[in-house]
Amino acid sequence: MAVEEIGAFDVTRRKQARTNALSRWSSSSEQSEVACESPNVINVSEKFLLAGLLAFRILNAFLIKTFFVPDEFWQGPEIAHRIVFGYGYLTWEWKEGLRGWTFPLIYAASYKFLALFGVDTATFLVVVPRLVQSCFASFGDLFLYKLAVKRFDLQTGRWTLICYLISWFTFYSVTRTLTNSLETVLTTIALYYWPCNSKENNNNKEIIKSITFAAFSCIIRPTAAIIWIPLCTLHLFSSPNKSAFIFKCILPIGCLAVLWSLVVNSWFYGKWTLVELNFVKFNVINDMGTFYGSHPWHWYFTQGFPVVMFTHLIPFACGVYKAVSRQRSMAWLILWTIIIYSFLSHKEFRFIFPVVPLAMCYCGLFLSSLSGPQLNKKYATFEGGLAGFLGSGWKAKTLVLFLAVTNIPLALYTSTIHQKGTTDVMDYIQMRAPN
Repeated sequence: MAVEEIGAFDVTRRKQARTNALSRWSSSSEQSEVACESPNVINVSEKFLLAGLLAFRILNAFLIKTFFVPDEFWQGPEIAHRIVFGYGYLTWEWKEGLRGWTFPLIYAASYKFLALFGVDTATFLVVVPRLVQSCFASFGDLFLYKLAVKRFDLQTGRWTLICYLISWFTFYSVTRTLTNSLETVLTTIALYYWPCNSKENNNNKEIIKSITFAAFSCIIRPTAAIIWIPLCTLHLFSSPNKSAFIFKCILPIGCLAVLWSLVVNSWFYGKWTLVELNFVKFNVINDMGTFYGSHPWHWYFTQGFPVVMFTHLIPFACGVYKAVSRQRSMAWLILWTIIIYSFLSHKEFRFIFPVVPLAMCYCGLFLSSLSGPQLNKKYATFEGGLAGFLGSGWKAKTLVLFLAVTNIPLALYTSTIHQKGTTDVMDYIQMRAPN
């Protein structure tokens, strides 16, 4: 009799625990509020996660054997080679003062390191910049996970990271030495530190970190400001302490960023040069980007974003639909960015790369809604056994399998076969060139 009472008590306790878990999970708005209050609460050790992400991105970098766009070389490694070794070709953009020297200086530091140790061989000069970018990319992965946890919940963060890692365009682009790749990483980190709600979160230290990374991303690529103009404007109007935001955050960091850009670029150009001003004049005011080709206004909506997202477009749309109103701020930010870019005649897939991590957060949110509540392992696997465990969240697992099957082959094809001739020719010339 006592055994039956204990058994009944255990069953009741399990049902109560499961009911409590379901009630906690059902309110996504409450989850988001808790996450905003504790943005650093993460289940997995960040060190182990970062190590795994770094290993993955290094493998990613070594698998890249194809050519994407000329800027991958002419805006980074080639200029870095000129800085360190005294020779390297400057394209006409550099002669017109349209490119900043901060980005190639990052790779120049790695080249200088190789030169000091006498290992500045052709192979290392090609590989090391991508390894440096792999390090940046791994931090971008980590902070995307943290961003999704902060804005939504832990389970969404995990699904978001999975979606991002199997994204074909991310695999194809993020470890390349493109300004867009570093811009994407810096923007993701900056958004993590940005407050969830300006009325509730006025932590100046976090805002200063966010604006610092945002300013660095604007130095790397001035168009990064497109994302930050609405964010800073909304925060300014809704913040109870506007003067502190302006005089302690915006002005000091903004002035330092402009000063850095002015001094560094003027030093290398040999004359006073404000690259950001030249960039805006050339690409926005004069719209000279059409020199590289023009596209219709709707291109990002009908081709650019759908191609970049590919099959992730399905869970993204569902995730935006599932999100409550206060969770859609990043979706509005994606829409804003694409609309602004649509005004420019010259359009490229890589230009909207910074919004891809944000879109992945909504993919993660939808997968989280399909996978069910975050139940304690003890209760989630006790009654159903292996069948119950496999059956739990089968819709989410099926969708992830679909995303993997559609994205991974495309990622491998574009990274190892598509447009490979350009790099093969350079390898051929290098092998036959005199030392």
